[in-house]
Amino acid sequence: CKEDDIKKIKNIVSELGEEFDINEKDQKKIYLYIKNTVERHLFNYKLYKKLFRRIKPELIVEFCSYRNLMFTVSKAASDLSIKTVEIQHGVMGKHHAGYNFGSVDKLETFPDYLLMFGKAWKDATRLPIAEDKLILIGWPYFERRIAESKIEKGTKTNILFLSQPYS
Repeated sequence: CKEDDIKKIKNIVSELGEEFDINEKDQKKIYLYIKNTVERHLFNYKLYKKLFRRIKPELIVEFCSYRNLMFTVSKAASDLSIKTVEIQHGVMGKHHAGYNFGSVDKLETFPDYLLMFGKAWKDATRLPIAEDKLILIGWPYFERRIAESKIEKGTKTNILFLSQPYS
C-alpha cells in the first residue's frame, strides 16, 4: 500500500473505533485485515491484467461478483475493455448486502451485464448498471424440472426452503 492509502485506512479504522467503541487491540486487527485485503487486491489486479493481456478474452463470466477476487477481476477487465457478465446464482434483493447499491449508477468492480432469473428479481434489487444491461433469462434448470414434475396441482403441500435470507 502507498503511504497515503495507509493513512486513509488508519483514519477509517480510528473513526470506526470511536463510533463503535472498539478497543485498540481490535482496531489493530481491523487495520491489518483491511490493509492486507487492499494489498492482495493490488497484487491480484496486476496479475489479472497481465493474464488478460496475454489470453485476450472476449468475455468473462462470473457467478458471484461481490467476492473480493471478483471485484479485482471485474476492475482489471474493465480497464482493458473486456466485457463481464454475471449469472444470477441465488437470492437477490434490497436485503442482500452483495446486491444493494442504493443510488450508485456504475461501479468498475461490478460486471457489465447481469443475467437474471426474472423481472421480480430485477425489480427487487438495486444494481449499479443500466436497465438495458439486465437480461432476463429465466431459470432454465428449475423450469425444466417443473415441466418434468409428475406432481399434480392440489395433490400435496410443498414447502420451499431458501438457503439465503430474503424479505
